[in-house]
This record gives sequence, structure tokens and C-alpha cells, in this order.
Amino acid sequence: MSEADRGHDNRRHLHSQHKRHRSAPGGSSEDADAEGIELVELRDLTHKAEQLRITLHSPIHSKVGGVFNMMVSGERERLAAEIWTADFFVAMKALREANPELVDVLRSQITNTTTVTEQSRTTKMRQLDGILLNVVRAQNIHMIPLLTAALSILCEANLIKREFHDAITFLMKGALMSETWVQDFMPLAARARPTPTDVMIAGIMDVCFDNLTMNVAYHSYSVGGATGEKLDMTNWFAVRIPAFLSPHLDDGMKACMCKGKELAALGLVCSLL
Repeated sequence: MSEADRGHDNRRHLHSQHKRHRSAPGGSSEDADAEGIELVELRDLTHKAEQLRITLHSPIHSKVGGVFNMMVSGERERLAAEIWTADFFVAMKALREANPELVDVLRSQITNTTTVTEQSRTTKMRQLDGILLNVVRAQNIHMIPLLTAALSILCEANLIKREFHDAITFLMKGALMSETWVQDFMPLAARARPTPTDVMIAGIMDVCFDNLTMNVAYHSYSVGGATGEKLDMTNWFAVRIPAFLSPHLDDGMKACMCKGKELAALGLVCSLL
């Protein structure tokens, strides 16, 4: 081949390369092949990064099972019912699975170099749950996760001091509802409590009494006579005994006549209650 022919082939090759580089993005598969695999991968990576940025800057998906909108009719009543029957683990799992991008980012932020154990995985998962609950409540105060409502009722039932309750809600809206909300919600939840389905032992109950004596309006000193008074009270409660806890006793008369091992077993059942 002559020098002129080789020069003509080189110019034709350069012209072909130039046309390939000028191909518009999103062209045919031949254009993609011409641009090279590196450029295609870079374009895909850029697109994925942009989609991830958009997703992370959008409100999280809280309209899943276990999150209730108090602005929607009937949601408050549904929350009061599910507080007794819903699975809290399933509810939080649904919230995590609805927000996989955010969960991945948060998990990378709380990961450390300590030895990974089953307990540490569980701890990290609970930390993730707490963050998600906070985000849900921070984005919309009318959205109430099931676990937030349950923890709030638990604090009230255990007589947590108001100052401590307020300090928690001040920093972590996803952990607890306000004390006022809990006091208004508990009667509704109590009415929604499902009726027990267990068969009870007829004619027998487990009863506990507590005698209490206390001074009322008493002062350590007085002028012109004694102050205050002594108040005697008896607190008590009673619960029925499920039959499955003591299969040998199906009525109160048998309980009165039981002896030996049966009596000891009944005493153990009552102590467990």
C-alpha cells in the first residue's frame, strides 16, 4: 500500500472516531459500544447517584403498617385497637423495608469496628428504629408510629416522673408522645382491649390484699392541739386463673379439696400470676 493510501485510511479512521464521540447520549447500542464500557458505567453510576440523592432528600415512606395518621378519620380508633394485637417487630420491619436507601445510609453512619455479634446486630437495629421513629414524628406530628404510642403508654403505666418524660419528648419526639396525649388516649385504648378468650377456672380467683396506714395533714409541731389524722386503707386486686395453667382443676370445689402435689401446683400457679 502506498503512502497516499495509508494516509487516506488514517483520515477515514479519525473521521469515524470523531463521529462516534459526537453521538448523543442514550443513542443506539452501537453508539454505546463505540463510547466504551467505562463511559457507559460512569453514566449509569451518575444516574444512580442522582436518584439516591433525590430519594434521601424526600420524606420517608411512613404510610405503611404501624404508622397512623391522626388527621384521618378512624385512625385513632384503629391505633387503640392495634396497640393490643399488632406485632411491633413486624411494624418496624415494614418501616425499614419501605426506606431501604435511608436505612443503608444510617447503618453506615452507626457502624463501628467492634466485634460483630448477634447482640450487637440487634442493638444497631434498635438504634436504626429509633432514628426512623424520630424522622417520622419530625416530618409530621400527626403521624404516630405504633411503637411510639406503646412506649408512651408503658411510661405512664410505670409512673415515670413528668420531668423525665418531658425531657425525653423534648429531644426525641419519636420515643414518646406528650403526657397529655397519653392521658387522653388511654381510656380509648382501654375500651378497645380485646375480651380474654382463655377459659378460666370456675369459682376461684387469685386475690392480693395490702394494708396501708398513713398520716394525713400531719405537721411535726402544732399550737393548741394535735394536727392531722391517721388513715387506714386496704388495697386489693383479684384476677381469674386460666384453666390451662392448672389442667387438673376445672372448678372451685376441686380446688378446695386438692391435697399434696395438686395444692402445691395451685400455689405455684397463683404465685406466677
